[in-house]
Amino acid sequence: MEVEIKIRLPSRETYEQVVALFKIQGLHCRTERQENWFLDGCGAELQSDKSVFRIRRADINDRSVMNEGSNDGTEQPLVTFTATIKGNALLTDGISRVAEEERSISTELAERLLRSPSDLGSMSQDHPLLGKLAAKLKHPSDARIIGSYSTLREVFEWKRWKVEVDATVYTFGEAYEIEIESPTPEEAKRDIEAFLQANSVPYGYSQRNKTDNMRAGSIL
Repeated sequence: MEVEIKIRLPSRETYEQVVALFKIQGLHCRTERQENWFLDGCGAELQSDKSVFRIRRADINDRSVMNEGSNDGTEQPLVTFTATIKGNALLTDGISRVAEEERSISTELAERLLRSPSDLGSMSQDHPLLGKLAAKLKHPSDARIIGSYSTLREVFEWKRWKVEVDATVYTFGEAYEIEIESPTPEEAKRDIEAFLQANSVPYGYSQRNKTDNMRAGSIL
């Protein structure tokens, strides 16, 4: 079970203000440039089942994990792919609870799936989550990409929390959000709200998660 705080920021200006504040008051750990793709069947089996399958590519700029092998001597971002299945998401008063299973996936397998989703059946034995995705679809050959979005994520260590400040670009607009994953969400929520209020930062609670915004074509 993934439990996290989701705070909606109203504008890019507010997002930039929050990033600047955390760079002063927290420890900037890394920057992630994420591309997220979502798959389902032609019968929308996952949506009917209130579940989500995602492939994520993340280019991570973190000195503790960055590669050093470029020809010009500069450090290169670490590129990772992950596969994720989520289900039964519940978002209330800025606290999200969702069943989640996430595993790394090879670049070759992820890119093959994205290039040709209809080949899912032949890949289902190559990765446990691909097998679970295939099992959820009436016909694995009907797998298709149903949507995507990109996120620029700035990650900070602040107090005892890992704070993620996101700028997400959809085909229909942009959204800005603070996320904190925590087994004690009320405490994290109290701390982040006190921080925002002390710095006169306008905010609200996210009313939908990123995937539901993508599906709906609007931001709440």
